[in-house]
Amino acid sequence: MRIAMLGGSFNPIHIGHCALADEVRLRLNYDKIIFVPA
Repeated sequence: MRIAMLGGSFNPIHIGHCALADEVRLRLNYDKIIFVPA
């Protein structure tokens, strides 16, 4: 299983953060993205 971590100041998390994570997941073939708040 390939897992990526996406760090940032998600205050608040919005659709742009989710779209970015999904695009990374699809293009780089990850199974899961974990958001890590800074």
